[in-house]
Amino acid sequence: LGTVNVLEAARKTDSVRVCQMITTDKCYENIERDYAYREDDRLGGRDPYSASKACAEHVISSYRDSFLKARGISVSSVRAGNVIGGGDWARDRLVPDCIRALAGGRSPRIRNPRSVRPWQHVLEPLSGYLLLASRQFAEPKLFSEAWNIGPAEKDALPALKIAELIVRRWGPSQKIRVEIDPTAPHEAGLLKLDSSKARERLAWRPIYRMEEALERTVTWYKASAERHFDALEFTRRQIEEYS
Repeated sequence: LGTVNVLEAARKTDSVRVCQMITTDKCYENIERDYAYREDDRLGGRDPYSASKACAEHVISSYRDSFLKARGISVSSVRAGNVIGGGDWARDRLVPDCIRALAGGRSPRIRNPRSVRPWQHVLEPLSGYLLLASRQFAEPKLFSEAWNIGPAEKDALPALKIAELIVRRWGPSQKIRVEIDPTAPHEAGLLKLDSSKARERLAWRPIYRMEEALERTVTWYKASAERHFDALEFTRRQIEEYS
């Protein structure tokens, strides 16, 4: 419904030329086979979060076709991978949970060691969003559709591997504890994105391989533990390095 409200506001605002709606890689009906989902694959979801994002995608498509296309407003939806990067302190997320444990001298705990996700540094999809928005503004009809902005397929790694790479970069070494909860809500075990459309039509590609992305992420968190850490300046510097 939040998506409906934003699109309805765009419909009633004469100055709007571009709408870019960020949904999620979880919007696909995940049958959990070794397959990277493309933009024209079936939408859906077993859990409420995934189902809500699939619904948002339908809303975006319907507003595009029913109202906004005829007015020359370019409407895209973008499905990024699982983002990592300094400054994320949310709970029940792999990287922040590992960092909190390591900073406190404890062993990181992970719930689903074999779960594979399309991990990417947060600056990767942001660069894709900005590029796509500029293309939408310049050529509204050509880019008004759905897009995947994800990592290279080989960077879709299991959670245990990500945790091991974080521990290796943090030091001193800690043992990773696997604590599987059989009563936990369903989570997909395998998810990959095919971003070939963005590479071919937007000339966008990820800059960092997974190890580079984790290196910059862990470096941010380690720096944040220093007494005179300037988060804005450090983040700005990482953006400049990426650019």
